[in-house]
Amino acid sequence: MAEAFVDEASLQERLRETISANAVRIADLFKEWDEDGNGQVSKQEFRKALVALGIRAERWQVEDLFDSLDPDGSGSIDYEELRSGLKVGRVRVLAPGGGGSGSGGGGTAT
Repeated sequence: MAEAFVDEASLQERLRETISANAVRIADLFKEWDEDGNGQVSKQEFRKALVALGIRAERWQVEDLFDSLDPDGSGSIDYEELRSGLKVGRVRVLAPGGGGSGSGGGGTAT
């Protein structure tokens, strides 16, 4: 069973910790996540990246985190949005299942 996170802030913190623990630069990680090389990370690429990092979460949690990292609402994350969004203290906390485009609690991110 997938690990349940209390809120988006916890999931974002887990992502930050995983990056730090693996001594990975965000720029290198972004390039790896951007599978099609278009300079943007889609929701699908983001979900795959979290799974590859060993971060398991409910689909709605991943989508809410993605949405918080995509402040312009373009549907993709560019490098600057990812870098800025992973800075400590910058997170928009949502109630579980409440608010992102994927809210509703259906399934684990894969």
